[in-house]
Amino acid sequence: FLTFGGYNSVRKILMSADNGETWQNLTLNLPNVPVYKILYISEYDKLLIGNLYGIYEYENREWGKIEALPVVAVTNLQYSKANNSLYIATYGRGIWKCKIK
Repeated sequence: FLTFGGYNSVRKILMSADNGETWQNLTLNLPNVPVYKILYISEYDKLLIGNLYGIYEYENREWGKIEALPVVAVTNLQYSKANNSLYIATYGRGIWKCKIK
């Protein structure tokens, strides 16, 4: 996976399944705001991004906003396999923790 910051509505997230030979654009319906972090959790086959508006999850060829958080810039995401938790660093609203389902 490769992410791009900035305001570019065409190219935010790319994915390669062949070590970079070809790339698939996964930007689709994401809002045109910077993407700060991308996280793939292989145990659950979940692809998450943190951006200026919160966390989005890629599912069924589209991005859906995770509504558990207020509208806040998510600058970092970290998954802990030991306790099955997602740690979310935000800009101005502290650090959040939630269980992965």
